[in-house]
Amino acid sequence: MADQSSNAIVNVDLGKFAEPLKTLIEKVSGGFNTIYEPRAILKRAEADAKAHLITTDAQNESERRKALALQMRDLDAIRHHANIESILFKAGRELNPDAPVESVSVDWVFNLLDKAKNTSDADVQSLWAKILAQELNTPGSFSQRTVNSLANFDRKDAELFRSLSRFCFTIEGTSYPVVLDQQIPFLESNNLSFENLSHLNFIGAIHFDGFSRIYLSEMPDRFTVMYFDQVGCFQFPIPLEKRFDIGLVRLTTLGKELLRLCPSQPLDGLWEYYLERYWNQFRINNS
Repeated sequence: MADQSSNAIVNVDLGKFAEPLKTLIEKVSGGFNTIYEPRAILKRAEADAKAHLITTDAQNESERRKALALQMRDLDAIRHHANIESILFKAGRELNPDAPVESVSVDWVFNLLDKAKNTSDADVQSLWAKILAQELNTPGSFSQRTVNSLANFDRKDAELFRSLSRFCFTIEGTSYPVVLDQQIPFLESNNLSFENLSHLNFIGAIHFDGFSRIYLSEMPDRFTVMYFDQVGCFQFPIPLEKRFDIGLVRLTTLGKELLRLCPSQPLDGLWEYYLERYWNQFRINNS
């Protein structure tokens, strides 16, 4: 095994975190040597770059620009290192003690770290950390395509998707966002305007065009609808066709994977609003 002191991805104390994260670091760094130099080396490089910049004052403009480029490169490396270190710390807190780290694709991990290294926002870092932890706990949970798509996610994107997750209902065991009308009052209060829903469509988290409706077909005569801890037993009234309207929004593959990462709280009154305004003809009972 490669010397950990020279080949570690990050210079962090893993003692209080899960052992699988240490295994991951050893696995990745052992195969490919240094990805990001330890913090002390980068700090020294930053200092050297600054010193070199000062000595170029009397030199020509070309040399000064080279020194500045060297400084910016090293500062960028320090920033990337700090961001990755933060994400690994966050992921470590969510790992299972018996996470099968050895089964995780090294290429998948490299790709995630490469995409996540530019993220300084704490909320988006937490999203990356959850993806990494779930992939380590259950290899194959997230596709490379999802990781690549998230590279352009920012804080606003994460907040908008978290707001949408508060509209998710579980129907016959599967979660769906249920936005039955663009005029329902709950959308505006949760910053889900037509423009913001269109933005979620643009970044690939949902399908939404403002007029196409989504129906669940081939439903059983009786079915269960859940909204967090509230449950309703529904039945199709005869002679209606057995299609259940869930509104204007459909999750993409990316959206379905993101939904698993979104802790959310129910919206006060949304369950009652939908029951009375849209679903009254389906109800048998609810709690």
